[in-house]
Amino acid sequence: MAKYLFCSLILSCLIWSGCTNSAPEAPIPPKAKTVVPAKAANPTPDVKALPPVGAEADPAPAPTAAPKPLPDVVFLAKSGTYLDGQTMTVNTATFKSEPKVGSNVTILPRNGLSAASLKIEKSDKEQMDELEKPWWNITFGNIGREDYRTAQPEPDRRPEFPFDVCIIYPEVASARLIPVDKLAPGSGPEGLLPHNIWAAIDLNEDDQVDAIFSEYFCKCPEVAPGPKACEVCDCDYTCTKSYLKQGGIWKLADSSQPM
Repeated sequence: MAKYLFCSLILSCLIWSGCTNSAPEAPIPPKAKTVVPAKAANPTPDVKALPPVGAEADPAPAPTAAPKPLPDVVFLAKSGTYLDGQTMTVNTATFKSEPKVGSNVTILPRNGLSAASLKIEKSDKEQMDELEKPWWNITFGNIGREDYRTAQPEPDRRPEFPFDVCIIYPEVASARLIPVDKLAPGSGPEGLLPHNIWAAIDLNEDDQVDAIFSEYFCKCPEVAPGPKACEVCDCDYTCTKSYLKQGGIWKLADSSQPM
């Protein structure tokens, strides 16, 4: 009996051992690793796409042309034209320095006509006494342009004295007048009243005022010229001043007043 129980125990152990070893346990899958995304580098700035190989690139902007240098101007003056039949000239003008006879001046009419070149035919020296500075009375040649001879006289002018001109010595072919009523505030020298600007001149074709000829009542420059000016001012005498811009600075070039 005891032998039978012992054998049964051994057999039960063998059967249990075989059951447990017949099917091995399934392997446990490894734990998935957590992937942490790397920090992005600094974003690449937008880059303009390059043109395809062989394509023409956008043209570079053209450089701004530098203004022409200012010409040397010795003298500015004002005078009137004189028409005798089919012959026109400019009345005698007074220079404070001796010009070269045979050289040219530029005349700029205020009535809209373009500039003209005029020859100096004669220069007469005048002097009151040895203590006074001399001056020169200048005689000019004829103006050969039909548009000058046929131009209508300015208001209140006689037909034989149709209009006035500004004279530039020596000749400056590029000079032109800038309409006085188109001038921006502060275009002239400090203290110059706008109504006393008789001529504003661009000398180098840059649309800027480079020279000014002013005319005003000697005793009351604050009074603007006009039909009623003489009612409030002694307008028997007029004075003149001319200015030239040098190095961006206005300088008085000349002045005159009745003797």
